[in-house]
Amino acid sequence: MQSLLPLIALLLVVAFAASPVAPEAALRAEVTAHPEAVEAWIDLGNLALAREDTDSALESFQRALQVAPQSADALNGLGVARLQQGGLLAAQEWFELAVVAQPDHASALANLGRVHLLQGDAAEGVEALALALRSDPGHVGAAVTWGEVHRAAKVPHEALPAVRAALERHPEDPRLLLALAQLLQAEGRHLDAVPVLQQAQERAPDSVEVRRALGLSLLHLGHWPGAEEAYRAALKLRPEDAQLHLELATVYARSSEAPTRALAYAARAAELDGELTEAWTLLGDLLEDQGDLAGAEEAWRAALSAAPGDCATATNLGRRLLEEGRLPEAESLLDQCLERDPRFVPARLNRGLVRAHQGRCDEAARDLALVSVESEAMAELAEQIAARCE
Repeated sequence: MQSLLPLIALLLVVAFAASPVAPEAALRAEVTAHPEAVEAWIDLGNLALAREDTDSALESFQRALQVAPQSADALNGLGVARLQQGGLLAAQEWFELAVVAQPDHASALANLGRVHLLQGDAAEGVEALALALRSDPGHVGAAVTWGEVHRAAKVPHEALPAVRAALERHPEDPRLLLALAQLLQAEGRHLDAVPVLQQAQERAPDSVEVRRALGLSLLHLGHWPGAEEAYRAALKLRPEDAQLHLELATVYARSSEAPTRALAYAARAAELDGELTEAWTLLGDLLEDQGDLAGAEEAWRAALSAAPGDCATATNLGRRLLEEGRLPEAESLLDQCLERDPRFVPARLNRGLVRAHQGRCDEAARDLALVSVESEAMAELAEQIAARCE
């Protein structure tokens, strides 16, 4: 499970607490009349957590603990409040105390699992989540996180049983429907994911992530109008989301029916997030298609500035420089790419072509011979270039 570590940052810092069952005014009246009413204090704390009023939440949970020092719900609530404040270690201590007080407390176990994951401890995180699901197979948060973890580890099939089991208990929960759909997407089963996402959209029409996921599956299936509709709806909900602009630009670019729109959305994505490499790369590709070679070079250089290790962009720019006869610049870019990834075939092919143009046939032949070994599809082209150099 160590392969999870680079992707743990993708996990949402969301903790799980009980849902209050009474209006706040009624709860306030109850604790005023009965200060020993533990459940009312806990419900007040959960209401405060929902509106991110951490100070009030801490006060309510502490009042509950004064009456019931071993209340796992109150201890878990304090952990959630500390997590809202960004205190991972403090949150972990409260979640651990909750588990000591009640070893099968599913929410505390799920929260503890997330904290371990956020700290980079994949093994402990997975173990805590497994215990949470064993305690309560229908725990929504634990099942969703279980899905995220296994999707990040590229073993989505291992999470499907747990997510399906939780869905059996909560068949209309949009979070579980989204989790199931994302696991299906990770397996390449976009056709199966679409009806699940449509069901999730009915239950959560204002969910950006559901619409984004639906757009992704429709994009993979080549259903351009449906993908456009899903992404546009998501952008109405979150108009400054650079990634959504990029994904909609990709829809237009792949459909080949609206290059101007593709260009506009890619440019807007790059404007919103200057570090979004894919936006700069797509923008460069689109500008090249429109004949704006100077603009394409500028965009590709911006992409490489954001992500110097992006070999695909380096190869595009290297090819562009080669076509303009700027051979030393092209070779330098391709050298840097191949230092990072010696098996990146397009870069090696283009470097061989650069060296062939310079008359350095022996060096070109070495590059092109490696291309032939690594890629049958490019072998014939490599052999033709080598033959012309000789």
